[in-house]
Amino acid sequence: MRGIPILLALAAFATPASADVVVLRGGGRIRGTVVAETPSQVTIDVGPGEVSVARVRISAIQRGATALEEFRRRAEAIAPGDLDAWLALAQWAQDADLGTQAREAFEQVARLDPNNETAQAALGNVLQNGRWMSKEDAYRSRGYVKFEGQWLSPEEHRARLEERRVDLERARIEAEARTAEAEAKAREAESEARAREAEAEAATTDDWWIGQGGIVASSGRSHRRGKRESTQSPGGEPREAEPCRATECPDRTARRRQPQVPSAGHRAGAIKEATHAPGPAERRGSTQGHNP
Repeated sequence: MRGIPILLALAAFATPASADVVVLRGGGRIRGTVVAETPSQVTIDVGPGEVSVARVRISAIQRGATALEEFRRRAEAIAPGDLDAWLALAQWAQDADLGTQAREAFEQVARLDPNNETAQAALGNVLQNGRWMSKEDAYRSRGYVKFEGQWLSPEEHRARLEERRVDLERARIEAEARTAEAEAKAREAESEARAREAEAEAATTDDWWIGQGGIVASSGRSHRRGKRESTQSPGGEPREAEPCRATECPDRTARRRQPQVPSAGHRAGAIKEATHAPGPAERRGSTQGHNP
């Protein structure tokens, strides 16, 4: 229903009184030439174009002659070289709001008389250096350039291009700065994440070493006491030493920190010396050594 007022306005401006009249059920009328009819819709030529209306919205169709039909009838009756008749038909079509048909007639006049000012002006042409031409051709003949829908002089065109170049360069620099900033933040975040991982790993990794009492394991919070490491828990209870990791406890460290075990010969000499009883001569020498 909203499209009906538009159709009525279009038909009212496009055709004069003599036309086919399509009467609508709502009271509106469309004037034009009925060019097609089907059981479901009716198509009307209103000059600038065609419109279709559903039959359920039509109450009656009144047949009559249209301005479009009148134009075609007159055009067929004009001789191809009759300048005045074509000019009169063009002006009549213009008054009848038949824009397309009026242009066709003015173009015929311009072909017959290229310097006809009325026809050339109606076609939108301008006089440039003694010649009638379109506005686009006139601008181009003066060196103008069409840029973004506007005709610009060469100087204006260069200035506009320079503005665009500066804008693009500024946008490129800003984009690169944003990219660099984002990459720097990403690197910083990655570095912080690695640092946190290293701290977490250091906090959970055991510290292994060799004590005189054997292999001792302690966390990073334990304290060494000289060469001997306490194997008691904070509560005073004995704590069993854990095995040493091969990668963190080299053999040379173990050999350096393990106690020296005497050999069998050393042990035999020590026993003999401990069980040997001194003789009389040894006792006299010892006594004499203590006398003044």
